[in-house]
Amino acid sequence: MKKISRTVILFFAAVLLCLPLCGCKIYEPTIKEGEFPFVLEYEMDGEHYLVEDTLIYKYDGHDVSLPSIISWDYSTKSGEHSYIQVFRYFLKRPSYIDEDRNVMEAKVKINLNNGGYFMGDPKHADWSPEFEYEERYYTSSGTETYDSIDLTVEQMEEMFGVKIIRFEFSEPIENEYIEVGTWP
Repeated sequence: MKKISRTVILFFAAVLLCLPLCGCKIYEPTIKEGEFPFVLEYEMDGEHYLVEDTLIYKYDGHDVSLPSIISWDYSTKSGEHSYIQVFRYFLKRPSYIDEDRNVMEAKVKINLNNGGYFMGDPKHADWSPEFEYEERYYTSSGTETYDSIDLTVEQMEEMFGVKIIRFEFSEPIENEYIEVGTWP
């Protein structure tokens, strides 16, 4: 019995001593906030639209569930979301994703929410904004559910008659991320 107890204690002691060596590194940006202008110009149903705004990102610490992931608080100067809603409709209609589903609400948007990209985090260097089609519908059991697919510029025009004329967004800043610890 004593041998098992010693073995268990030694095992847990070894695990505790090794955790700092195995932990995730935690980084913090040296530049903690930034502003990034963007422009979207498009035509839909014969109408011309121009959206000009600025994304604002502020360092917001680390993700509670995984501290190695940096959290960014975001807003826009206009007070809108960090995505541009091209259009939205509320009516029962067939789905573009699953033809057997009746859609209650759908929208097409461009998602610009990636603080890591704009704030110069090298892990996000390959990111680019995406056009997205999102549906809200009810399952056969009555549960409200969302589903979405990414769209190309060609699909935006073919499926929804949305012609993108100009879409410009800011380049990321040059930022340095310094190690501030490890987790756990």
